[in-house]
Formats: sequence, C-alpha cells, structure tokens
Amino acid sequence: MLLATVATFFLPELHNVPLILVALLLGAGLAWWSAGKVAITDMPQMVAVYNGMGGGAAALIAAVEFTSPEPPTGLHATLAMMGAFIGSIAFSGSVMAFAKLQGIMKRAVRWPAQNVGNVVHSLVTLALGIAIVNPLGSEWLYTDDASDAQAEADETDQRALHDEHHHDAHRAGAERAQQLLAVVARRAL
Repeated sequence: MLLATVATFFLPELHNVPLILVALLLGAGLAWWSAGKVAITDMPQMVAVYNGMGGGAAALIAAVEFTSPEPPTGLHATLAMMGAFIGSIAFSGSVMAFAKLQGIMKRAVRWPAQNVGNVVHSLVTLALGIAIVNPLGSEWLYTDDASDAQAEADETDQRALHDEHHHDAHRAGAERAQQLLAVVARRAL
C-alpha cells in the first residue's frame, strides 16, 4: 500500500498534491489517535472498520473513473470494474464483520437458495461489467429470446460506431448493460 501511495505522486497528470498531502496527514493523525483510544479487545472491530473504508474507497474511486469526461478504456476500464467489484465486496463484508464482532448482529442472516442467488448475482455482475468494459464486442450476451433487446442494442452499436469518441462508446456499453438487465429481469419473471 505504501508503494502504491508513493508511486501515485509520480503520475504526470496528478493534480491537487497539497490537498492529497493534507488528506494523508489528517487520516494518519486520526488513525494514530483512534488506535490509542481503542481497547486492545476492540482491535478486531477497528480493523474491520479500516478494511471497510479501504474497500469503499476503492469502489468509489472506480465509480469516479467511469464518470470522468474521458472514461477509461481497455485494461484501465477492466481494472476499474474489478476495483468496484472487489471494493464493494470488501466494504459489505467488513460491515458484516464489524456488526458481528460488536454484537450488533446476533445471528447469521440466511435465506433459501442463498448460494444460487449469490452465483446468479455474481454472473449478472460479471456480464454487466463485460458489457461496460467492452461495449461493442458483447453481442454474445444476447440470445434469440431477446430479439427486441438485440434490435435496440444493434441500433446503439450503430450509433457508437459512427462516433469518434470513446465516451459515446462507453455510454453505449452502459445502455447495453441496462438492456441486458431488463432482459434478465424479464426472464426471471
């Protein structure tokens, strides 16, 4: 983590270095103070909170990357999607860990077919991530059952192919992801 933080300062397009340094000093100071105030028996809860904040920050940074004027493409987009996925899992898992360790959550929450739901959720997330990262090459996501959605997706592809900017191609990918989600929802009903 230290290496990644130091390497960030050598990026040529880095702006707001004073603001970054103030945030680093403020965060380090608060962490130092809170580590001194927390009892040793409560240290696992503090670790869960810090881990959750790291995961949440990774997910938010990925979201910011996709909302920038020039959205990421290729490997950069793939890494942003992975950061959003892994960061959100780390955040939610850490919230659960904190709640269990603190005694807020008394028992595990389970529902019927939870594992199947987790697999379906992961596959839909993966498909949407692929559609966003590779907006023009995701024709395989659609089947004959979704001919209306395919026609809309083809129109979206045609618009994106005639535009020179990557931003419009990623907007097309986001539209394809929405169309895919609509198809998945129709099939589930």
